[in-house]
Amino acid sequence: MIMITLCYIVRDERMALQKSIASCAGCYDELVVVDTGSTDGTIELAEMLGARVISFPWQDDFSAARNFAIEQCRGDWILFLDADEYFAEGSAVHIPMAVSKAQQANVPALLIWRRDVDYDNYGEMLAELYVMRLFRRDSQFRYEGLIHEQLCERGKEIQNVAAVPRDRCCLIHTGYSGKLSRNKAERNLRILLKELRQTARPQRLYGFLADAYYGLADNEQALHYAWLDVGLGRRMVTYASRSWRILLHLLADRRDKYFERLAAVKSAVKEFPEIAEFHAEYAECLAEAQLYEKAGQEAEKAIRTFQDYRGIEPMFFNEEMAALLMKRASDWNDRKKGEHSAVSVIVPVYNAGHWLRPCLESILGQTFKNFELILVEDHSLDNSFSICQEVAALPKVRLLRTEKNSGAAVVRNVGLQAASGKYVTFIDADDEVELDYLANLYRAAEESGAEVVLMGCKSREENTASEAVWQEYPITNREYLLPTDIHSRVKALFQQILPTVPWGRLIRRDFLITHGIYFRDMKYYEDSLFQIPVLIEADKYLLLPATKYRYRVHGNSVTHLGTIEERIKNYISSCIKAFQWLQLYIRKSDKIKHSPVIRSMLELYFMDYLFKGPMREAVGKLPLEKIQLVVDDVTQLEFRENADFVALLMMKCLHNNHTP
Repeated sequence: MIMITLCYIVRDERMALQKSIASCAGCYDELVVVDTGSTDGTIELAEMLGARVISFPWQDDFSAARNFAIEQCRGDWILFLDADEYFAEGSAVHIPMAVSKAQQANVPALLIWRRDVDYDNYGEMLAELYVMRLFRRDSQFRYEGLIHEQLCERGKEIQNVAAVPRDRCCLIHTGYSGKLSRNKAERNLRILLKELRQTARPQRLYGFLADAYYGLADNEQALHYAWLDVGLGRRMVTYASRSWRILLHLLADRRDKYFERLAAVKSAVKEFPEIAEFHAEYAECLAEAQLYEKAGQEAEKAIRTFQDYRGIEPMFFNEEMAALLMKRASDWNDRKKGEHSAVSVIVPVYNAGHWLRPCLESILGQTFKNFELILVEDHSLDNSFSICQEVAALPKVRLLRTEKNSGAAVVRNVGLQAASGKYVTFIDADDEVELDYLANLYRAAEESGAEVVLMGCKSREENTASEAVWQEYPITNREYLLPTDIHSRVKALFQQILPTVPWGRLIRRDFLITHGIYFRDMKYYEDSLFQIPVLIEADKYLLLPATKYRYRVHGNSVTHLGTIEERIKNYISSCIKAFQWLQLYIRKSDKIKHSPVIRSMLELYFMDYLFKGPMREAVGKLPLEKIQLVVDDVTQLEFRENADFVALLMMKCLHNNHTP
């Protein structure tokens, strides 16, 4: 006969403990209660109910208390419940049979379905999920972590875990009721931050930190840690999708965060293809980008996933949501018949008054007429906005303005989000294009079926005393498609054959949206972080010998503005963020994550490109002590895992500082 021990760790849980133990009647042979300092009669109640009660001093460490409790148990299996959990009526009687079957199948642990309810809000359902509460007593099984502790086998996740069918066994959990939730979140955060300062594995805590900050309505910190957790990918833990859900909830109503929301939902769909609501959210994102056909397809996938669901991860999609989504899909089907421009021309505008009129004239005079012009004005200090207003009334022109000065990356994303064309192209407000620029790009894209078409440019220096001439910089001497193998493409990037600037190219808009490619909000290198996934993910990437784009070189670039200290601060921050992004992208991209050679090439390219960036000269102008202060300012807790990279950056700064 298999002996089952019912086990708790408690402190001042008299009322909850009585209900929990009563719900377990008939499913256990031994009752063990470890008390960590109760003063409300919990100990006396437990003893009256037949428990063997052992005291254990509280140490702000749930694992220590749980592991001590395990050592007091004598049963073959342990049913380890929280005092605020109790079995639904008729559930506990199925525990002995579930344990017997698990023992025969050599399954070491069982998950039990749990419903989190808020009794302070009329029993509102907060969540449903599987939790590990039943496991074989084994000297190798111990909890790890000060809080949100996880049962591990010799420090690793327990394998071959099964679940008790949810229609037979269900726990009710009241620990997140309204009046208790904030107190728990504050306690959890305090212990989590303590562990964060001590641990060598901070990544285990990211999701829990996101959850704690979310519970305390600290949305910025919740977003920060949720993104860090999402970057690690799906893990074999209960409610693994929690951080993705936090991101999508906090970004849902933020139109200015559309691309972050898109990135989050694409990651969610990839990591949790069995969850219907993630497909539904992705469908909404596609519809918002006016990709109605793809939105309808994703909605159908959400409905099928809902109907076929057999997973253990929580899913909140229901029949009412399915009916609403079907109606939305019908509306999208009607909208996809509408006409849109073939090309969306996006022009970010900031302090470009001196060159803006020639730029606009070159665009509006194009021989190719099926385009829309989207001007995104970023609160210029000169007359740029008034110049934009001069053309805003034209039929094919749309003028947008940011709420505040936001920088090139944000401005380009605003334009990209507003675009409706089949293709997009970016033109800087201080540049211009030849009159057949769009015609050349569009013809090549349609004939080749390429997602990306790239051409060279003409360039001239605007700050010279004499009239400068346009110098041609073609990228090829013939029209051809890049090889499809990623190694060749990255090699071309590494050898600086391909430019990483956003202009001079035509890109299919649905390709960008479905691959979640957008501009990261950084002062430097946002162009590279946009172009690298474009290069790698495109099936067809066409190069043209033409040089129809005219690029002006002058001293008003963002890389030349601000004090040296400000520029170095932005430079170092961008370096770190760019390298963080690269590591995440390499882990996520199916095309490169299994290739150490390509990974090394990209890392070497980034290191070389970053250190030879526009701020190298400025870095050499400051004493090392000031550079150290700047580094300290930007390398906060979120950059702790990049300590080696920061050290390498410091060595480069030191080298520059002592170079004659």
